[in-house]
Amino acid sequence: MRIDSRGDGDFSPIRYWSTIMLWSLGVGLALVPAVLAALKLDDYLAGGGTGDLAIAMVAAIALSAAAFALWRWRPDFWMGEPDTPRGRRMRRLGLACGLVGVIVTVPLSAASNRTDEILLFGNGPVPPVAAAIALAIWALSLPALIVLGRRNMDEVASKAHEFGMSIGFQVFAYAAPIWWMGWRGGFFPQPDLMIMFVATLAVATIVSIWRRST
Repeated sequence: MRIDSRGDGDFSPIRYWSTIMLWSLGVGLALVPAVLAALKLDDYLAGGGTGDLAIAMVAAIALSAAAFALWRWRPDFWMGEPDTPRGRRMRRLGLACGLVGVIVTVPLSAASNRTDEILLFGNGPVPPVAAAIALAIWALSLPALIVLGRRNMDEVASKAHEFGMSIGFQVFAYAAPIWWMGWRGGFFPQPDLMIMFVATLAVATIVSIWRRST
């Protein structure tokens, strides 16, 4: 059962965001038993008593119940996308984008376990094999996702996407030279390309969602 964001057949931005915020709060609460189960299991494996194991099991059961409830009453994350062949393709494309975002972090996370450093959130050297795998995943998947997205978007989504991307680029064009020259003048720290990328992407996404909701 999925909680829809439609009221009387029409898309409702207020209901859409309210539902997602409430569901996200549930996800945050579900992290409590998840962390507790992991900590107590680690204590038990490190030589703890049966009490640690019992707490870990109870927390795991609570986590399973919460995960089932969150899945059963998950909201519609697709901005009221209709249940049509094109709409289903867009839903699968959205899932593919999320999957690529997760997979591209796997080689860096694996390398981090071997080096005791968090390579994903840094600018230091990365093992060549891990870097090559991450590069290949991103370089090969992103063009395909972009093309498929452009082909399957409806007119409303396409205009909202183009508007969001244009605002995102304008933000980058405004902020990047300021940061660069401020660094050269000794006012700011050295520019970080990934911070600019994440900030630009966040602005473009937020503006696109806002434009589509209005």
